[in-house]
Amino acid sequence: GLDHVLVTLTADHGFPNSPEFFRDSLHFETGRIDPEKMLADLNAALGKKFGDAKYAIMWLNPTISLDPTVISAKGLKHEDVENAAAEFLQEYPGIHTVFTRSQLLSGSLPPTRFGLLATRSWHRQLGGDLFVIQKQGWYLYNESDEYCTTHGSPWSYDTHVPLILMGTNWIKPGEYGQAVEIVDLAPTLSTILGVRFPTGAEGRVLHEILRQDR
Repeated sequence: GLDHVLVTLTADHGFPNSPEFFRDSLHFETGRIDPEKMLADLNAALGKKFGDAKYAIMWLNPTISLDPTVISAKGLKHEDVENAAAEFLQEYPGIHTVFTRSQLLSGSLPPTRFGLLATRSWHRQLGGDLFVIQKQGWYLYNESDEYCTTHGSPWSYDTHVPLILMGTNWIKPGEYGQAVEIVDLAPTLSTILGVRFPTGAEGRVLHEILRQDR
């Protein structure tokens, strides 16, 4: 029966209101960023600084990829182009923060929540050269009729999700206000089951929710 069942409920992400709702109903300063226009504007800015060329070649949310062949042919340092691109994008409408490949590779991101989430989200072989984070309420798609809303930002409306556990023999009833991560679920379940943590597990055991008399 249910005395021998453990139930967990969570989600991999939340989602924001549409920018139009943020703007019209909540009076936020928000909008939609057209990635193709952003790339074109970035290439124009880099062209003025380093000479005309197509430096930024691809947008794949949340990163922009630069063309290493073009950068090498012009005798430029990749890091210099990254930094110039990041400097331009930091002032772009709707952009909050930009991290570069060099920062991500060297582990020199600022010791902030956003820095940690970017590190977890970026892959050195598959990720781009510029990790872009939009401002709160802004949206990195231009077509409102195609995409009303989405997910993937580090803001609380995307990262705050339910984490519920139920099991008479293991879970202590209550509501807990401590900050937890979804990655805490795997080590907690491993502890309950009496098995090793999964390889690469990053979370902690949620001891505060476990019955001590089990």
